[in-house]
Amino acid sequence: MNYEKQYYEYDGFWSDYETSYKNNIEKINISFEFIQPDVKTILDAACGNGIFTNMLIEKYPDLKVVAFDRSEAALKYVKAEKFIAEINQMPFKDAQFDCVVAHDVIEHLPVGVYEQALKEIARVAKKYIIIGVPNDEKVLDRSTQCPSCKAIFNYDLHMRSFSKEKMNDLFSAYGFKCKQIRTCDKNTFFIGHKWYVNIFYSEQKKEFKAPICPICGYSEVAPERFSNVGHRAIVNNKTATGLFAKLKQIPKAIWPKRSFDYEMVALFEK
Repeated sequence: MNYEKQYYEYDGFWSDYETSYKNNIEKINISFEFIQPDVKTILDAACGNGIFTNMLIEKYPDLKVVAFDRSEAALKYVKAEKFIAEINQMPFKDAQFDCVVAHDVIEHLPVGVYEQALKEIARVAKKYIIIGVPNDEKVLDRSTQCPSCKAIFNYDLHMRSFSKEKMNDLFSAYGFKCKQIRTCDKNTFFIGHKWYVNIFYSEQKKEFKAPICPICGYSEVAPERFSNVGHRAIVNNKTATGLFAKLKQIPKAIWPKRSFDYEMVALFEK
């Protein structure tokens, strides 16, 4: 049983279209701005529930848009021409699409698959590539532990982090030059966030924050516990009440904070 693949068949990731829109709209709008005038065909690689694809065909009805994903659960929501496929084995011809777009996918890929996926994206792209990834993510900060096998993993199944420097050279081996990088989706965090959570929300550290363990298949999913945030699985905790809950709000008001852009979008040209 491929539990890692089964992870992406959890419909809770894909069914909440409103949340998908909210958490991806800035990245999508940047990607729209990156689409060059000479583009006539676009491939949305590993399209998920098609939030980008579906908005694309509405905004640019004259473009030929094709999408694929490995998840049958995700593809149910895609309105364009679509295929079930793996990103490291695309069923398309060389340079078949003027532009290939891949949002929130390459950070999920293990060694071997990742390298082949980059090669495949470059192979089927005729002139442009648009890549969206988390911006300089601290992968281990978003980890959970399986109660059964005790494996510790990033609960979004992110396996690598990307800086602007890394993005600049992402496709240079295949003749594509990075033309522009933009960041978006500003997030605000408490300084010393992990220490803060350990003090005031220690019970959350024990919660299993994934629909299924990719190692052993353990699952304790209740549909109301997860919301679709574009592969950012979070637990929907009930609002705490009582005196202690009110006291915990006081540090939030005075605790120093910092902000940074969570997402990064890059345009490459051949």
